[in-house]
Amino acid sequence: MVHTMRIVLLTLTLVSIFSYSLPAQAKKHEFRGAWIATVENIDWPSRPGLSPEEQRSELTALFDQLKHVGLNAVVVQIRPACDAFYPSAIEPWSAYLSGKQGQAPQPKYDPLDFMIQEAHRRSLEFHAWINPFRAANNMRRQDLSRDHVAIRHPDWIVEYGEKLYLNPGLPAVQSYVLQVMQEILENYDIDAIHLDDYFYPYKVSGQAFDDEAAYEASAVRFGSIDDWRRNNINTFILRLHNLIKTTKPYVQLGISPFGVWRNRDRDPVLGSATEAGQTSYDDLYADVLLWLDKEWIDYVAPQLYWHLGFKRVDPALMMQWWSDHRFKANLYIGHAIYRVGNQDEPAWKVPGELPNQLRMARSYQAIDGDIYFSGKWFVKNNLGVTDSLAASYRIPALPPVNPGAEMPAVHAPAWSKIKRKKKYVKLTWALNGLSRYKPFYYVIYRYDGEKYLGIEDPRNIYTITPYDDRKMEFVDRKIRRKATYTYVITAVNREQVEGRPSKALRVETK
Repeated sequence: MVHTMRIVLLTLTLVSIFSYSLPAQAKKHEFRGAWIATVENIDWPSRPGLSPEEQRSELTALFDQLKHVGLNAVVVQIRPACDAFYPSAIEPWSAYLSGKQGQAPQPKYDPLDFMIQEAHRRSLEFHAWINPFRAANNMRRQDLSRDHVAIRHPDWIVEYGEKLYLNPGLPAVQSYVLQVMQEILENYDIDAIHLDDYFYPYKVSGQAFDDEAAYEASAVRFGSIDDWRRNNINTFILRLHNLIKTTKPYVQLGISPFGVWRNRDRDPVLGSATEAGQTSYDDLYADVLLWLDKEWIDYVAPQLYWHLGFKRVDPALMMQWWSDHRFKANLYIGHAIYRVGNQDEPAWKVPGELPNQLRMARSYQAIDGDIYFSGKWFVKNNLGVTDSLAASYRIPALPPVNPGAEMPAVHAPAWSKIKRKKKYVKLTWALNGLSRYKPFYYVIYRYDGEKYLGIEDPRNIYTITPYDDRKMEFVDRKIRRKATYTYVITAVNREQVEGRPSKALRVETK
């Protein structure tokens, strides 16, 4: 019996190692993101009260790590609970920065502006992650700033599950949150507004969310309070969509809902064959399928934080379900890197669990990328998962094109100067004078030899570099002596639409 068990365990280990080592096919346009949580100082800053210099140092080190792995986007929580990681005329400074809500970093600086600049400098998209209706992560009102919304408008607040929430059923609350969004949109060069799964809070056993008075006061009657709550969130998402598209149309609206929309026992037609304890539609009142159908959101990133084969909710099944229900939006899969080597479940102690999930996601044409929760676990590298993901992401990728992109493509750049040395080749280019739009990125392709092989195969992408009107150049230091290389460069606009390639440039090294 013991001998048989050893054979079984050895077989399982070999299968795991084999599947872990299999290559996962990269896509040319592939979202590769990480959530960076600031609530309770989960990811950044490591603790409240750090000096601005220490905060900046921690953040740039984290961005460098994520860039090294091969990611191309960061999703940073800039408003965890009606507090701000930026100077706001509406909400107080976050206590997760200084240690005291309402107290600015000293010496003063703008963390959000710094984050965006550092992300773009590394060719990382910056998605501003906002929690719309969480007012405070505890019920200690004495810790809140005097200008916090819970102090100024106590009638907007619902106490639930040891936290404070804004009541989404109040029109004044929705207008307030949208005002916060507008301030961010108008003042910062973000690439997306990102909302996660917290609309109405997850249900707490034995407690009721006290919004009955607002429901009774509603001018429009609904069949049930559940229908009313869903309508509240639907109305908010539509208003947010309209705000974004009338302010900065290229800014995306992304939602990362709980991984199960509805179980099949509640909806035999559209529900999934799952047994989730709570669902997005029935418990969080987030009708994500409606938003996708109406094209109110640009991407959806369901949180599939279970291991493959989990009986109640299998990520393999849910990848198929979301692929079938994405409509025209981009689809990214949310992965639980934080569980790798950090959970009691045996599946999360196997090095190949997360790489296998990535491989499976890449096998679907309808899946456009992945997001990992959360950033600090790339630094921890449990079970070597960071090394594995870096191997899968060794070929650079462009983020997916925005759905409904309308911005014209940028004209092909023109080479202007070549400098050949023994140890490097320096390439310089200029914008085509016919182009009305500035690029957001440049993509440099390199081919060994004299033959130009086109720009469709992502394996030919050599690097992606951000636009800088003061420095349109690239130094290639990974060259062989007395070799021939062919280079092509393209410009990518703000909506990730790639323009036509430049003329092929052949260089013989010394």
